[in-house]
Amino acid sequence: MKKTIICVTLAILLGIVLYSTNAQRKRSNSPITLGWDLTYSSLLKSSEVSQDDLSRRLLRSDFKPPIERLLSDWDDEPITSSILIEMPASHGGERVAVWLVRTEKQSYSWEFLDGKPNGRIKEPFAIELYDKAAETVSTWQQAEPLKPEEAREGIPPGYLGALNIYTGGQSRQMLLTYRDFTLIDIKDSNEERPGRLVDVLKPILFKQ
Repeated sequence: MKKTIICVTLAILLGIVLYSTNAQRKRSNSPITLGWDLTYSSLLKSSEVSQDDLSRRLLRSDFKPPIERLLSDWDDEPITSSILIEMPASHGGERVAVWLVRTEKQSYSWEFLDGKPNGRIKEPFAIELYDKAAETVSTWQQAEPLKPEEAREGIPPGYLGALNIYTGGQSRQMLLTYRDFTLIDIKDSNEERPGRLVDVLKPILFKQ
């Protein structure tokens, strides 16, 4: 009788331990959120973006970003900082995404074209480069939209994409203009310089 009681007690205790372990595992595997609204609806509204602006077609709300799936399946070290840039491709206007992630021990980059992997997939790069990029973009403020009279042929006015930042437990989102990619001189069509976003991404995406 005593042996039976002991066995039942051990079984109950083992069940409690297993239940607690499984519950903890479930909690630890809960989807990661970086605080970004990737429908961009609130950002477009607060920025008073017109309905015919290119950014509304690019950042359409019916598009399901691949970042959401990657975050739900994330099994690496906890994400301490992240940067997501969404913009149109220079040749066809497809939706391009560059995602940078920082954990305690590593940093990675991804590239997507219309939601599909395109080139880099969780490619490691130097943490120092990530930290420098995050420190830089964290100070940026959203620029004024490019006015129609400031745009030349082939250069869209208004907004052109979005920058998402997560660092120090804080999330920010801002819209991008053509000048974030390329600085133009409307008086001299041959005078162009890299914009602030290109200056940040170049050391990461175009490593020598």
